[in-house]
Amino acid sequence: MKKIYYCISQIKITQNLINVIDSDFFARVISRQIIIRIYDFITLTRQYNNAFITDLTLKRELKDKLNLLSNDFEDKLKIQRHKLSAHFQDLEFRDRVDSWSNITKNKIDYFYDKILDIYNLLNNENYFQKILESNLNLSLIEIRKIKNIINDKDIEKTPHFSNDILSITRTNTGAIIPCHPIQDKVLSLNSIHLMIDFETALYNILETDMYKQLIKIILINDIISFIDNFTTRVNSEYIGFDKIIDKQLYPWLYFKYQITKPDNFLLLKQNKYDYEIDNELQNGQNILNNFLEIFNIGSIEEIRVVRNKLGSHIDNRNDIEELLLLIDNLDIDFLLKVYSDFYNLFYKICSSVSYLKHFIMPPTKINGISAISPQPEKMFFEDKEIQTEFEREDINDEKLYELKFQQLLNNNNNFEEIEYYFREALYHSDTIKNVEFENKNIKLNKCYSFFLNKLNSQSSIDEKRLALLLLKNNSGLTSRQTTYLLTKTYRVNKSNLNYEYIVYFGDTTKEKSERVLQILFDNLHNTDDFNIVYYVLLSLLKIDIGTWGTMLVNNQKQAEENQYSKAIKDTIKNLNSLFQVIIVTLLKSEMIFTNYFSIYRDYYKELYLDYFQQVFNKNIKLLKPNNFLKKRLEKKDINDLKIAFKNNSLSIVFILLAEKSNCDNANFLYSIIANSLKLNFQYLPFIEHYAYAHYKIGNIDKAVEIYKSLVDKNPDEIEYKIELLNYYLEQKNINKIENELLYIEKNFKLNNQQKKKIYNIRQALKDQQNLAPNR
Repeated sequence: MKKIYYCISQIKITQNLINVIDSDFFARVISRQIIIRIYDFITLTRQYNNAFITDLTLKRELKDKLNLLSNDFEDKLKIQRHKLSAHFQDLEFRDRVDSWSNITKNKIDYFYDKILDIYNLLNNENYFQKILESNLNLSLIEIRKIKNIINDKDIEKTPHFSNDILSITRTNTGAIIPCHPIQDKVLSLNSIHLMIDFETALYNILETDMYKQLIKIILINDIISFIDNFTTRVNSEYIGFDKIIDKQLYPWLYFKYQITKPDNFLLLKQNKYDYEIDNELQNGQNILNNFLEIFNIGSIEEIRVVRNKLGSHIDNRNDIEELLLLIDNLDIDFLLKVYSDFYNLFYKICSSVSYLKHFIMPPTKINGISAISPQPEKMFFEDKEIQTEFEREDINDEKLYELKFQQLLNNNNNFEEIEYYFREALYHSDTIKNVEFENKNIKLNKCYSFFLNKLNSQSSIDEKRLALLLLKNNSGLTSRQTTYLLTKTYRVNKSNLNYEYIVYFGDTTKEKSERVLQILFDNLHNTDDFNIVYYVLLSLLKIDIGTWGTMLVNNQKQAEENQYSKAIKDTIKNLNSLFQVIIVTLLKSEMIFTNYFSIYRDYYKELYLDYFQQVFNKNIKLLKPNNFLKKRLEKKDINDLKIAFKNNSLSIVFILLAEKSNCDNANFLYSIIANSLKLNFQYLPFIEHYAYAHYKIGNIDKAVEIYKSLVDKNPDEIEYKIELLNYYLEQKNINKIENELLYIEKNFKLNNQQKKKIYNIRQALKDQQNLAPNR
């Protein structure tokens, strides 16, 4: 009887949640738990009726009503329970969309009324409890927080594009229809991830125990569904992402000579000798296999037991108190860490395969869209009106400019949307006057006039920085107007914003400008500030490529010496050997690792890249012990530095030099890695160098943040997880270290060397605890 009441109460509190969730998609996500509990209610009440009801009239009435309810459920919600709720299993695309769309509020309410009617027939039974709705209500604080989450995670009210399998069921959403099983599985996993992400956010803001427990149960179901869709369970009829990859790589291993039509995974080539292996997908499979070799898959069974006994079913062999104890004893941090490792692994595999990479793009807002068609036919809240057409905002409204500008200044979350508005206004607002700039006629429109006034006014430094950033980010089609504005407002703002102007001149100037050159040269000749010198040279390099790069690409010619390159080289030549090494390393990092330079790089090889190599090789040999370097560079050091520079391992150049430098000077070199050097973060050692540099200059929290991103992106690399613990030690985050140690030791198979590292970390942790004040 207690289990029957538990079903009813769970349905009711889930309804309470749904009534607050102003989102068809997320309301359906949560309502799946009602569908599970309806099925449980029918099963448990039938068992109770058979075992304990002695009144034959009541027994017959219960039986008849339960049969009707069961028939209704089989007809209306059976597939939704088996394929989308208790499990998330394969369905034909059309059937999945139809089944999901048929989860509606009216249908949920209909079943709840039927269940309540049957439940009230048991009011004379022992342990019967009335449904006291006032005891099941959400607090006002929780309701407000839930509404905030819905607003933050909105993927329906405004036009979006999404790569999940259920996106076609949402309003205002552009969707992909999968054309291959591997696409279908990736999109399915994306849908489960959307659900888990929302459920995690809900769990974190809820305060009432019964609601937190409800969401925890839903999380358990969906996390197991994600894992089962990712890795195939033994003897399962449903195959996971891993098996699909295997069938795609080695189809001949799965071929069966049979009369019936082969399944859609089989390709025409069945012989391994004439089949070309997909190297990218093979690499993805290697990543997966590496993880499965070190991960203790048995630890997932702890989660699966809870799912089987209370999540997707209510076990009839245990008391409800015992079952609830199972859910309470399952640590939420452990649960979410397991999921995080599996999701990050999935993301890493897809990111490594060029034709899967775009399928893992998160739901993305589409700006400038007036409508998306068609819209789904069935809504969860069937009587709710949804806005599906959108008026474009007036790009000539000066009051709207100021309103949106102030929203950005106040850290509005819709930065991309507002930036898009300003981009449209900068490109397309009405022309108000023509101005002459360097013998060229320039049309100045309303939006540019707004920014001109903003930069010439008494506005705050923060406002002017924001104005410069918006101009820089959106100067693509109107670079000449942006250059005019920057030169026009430079003198007014030079004392406070000189650095920003120098950088943005390089980013926005796409043709020769005598005024820009004069400003940059004046800075170059009147400063001893290393940063000013470097960023002037970088801007000259960018202007050179912006001015001539496209012509060189079109004509397939190497760049020739010019006004910009001469200025760059003359300046470098007059620096001491150490600063020459630093400058050419920084400039090379920009040319190698900045996307802007990628298509021009080959055409500037002789003019710049070869020159940088020559300067580096010459000056690295001239570095001697002084008040910067504490040790002479040995021949091996010089060779190592040359190799690092040649191979574009440019962070290693600064690390090797820092190790030979005095303390303050070493910090200067590490700060260059942390703040100025461009790196390719696809190359994992560079991320380690970036984190290490922040650690060396005292930015421990930033170092932890960077290294944690490395761990998250590489769940198959246990060494990274262990090294992160050393950063936590530096952070003196004792609780975090203890939790991470337990998680690693429980879930990963460690070799002897790794066990020794863990032991050393535990010893260091004990030393910290002994030094810490008594708690």
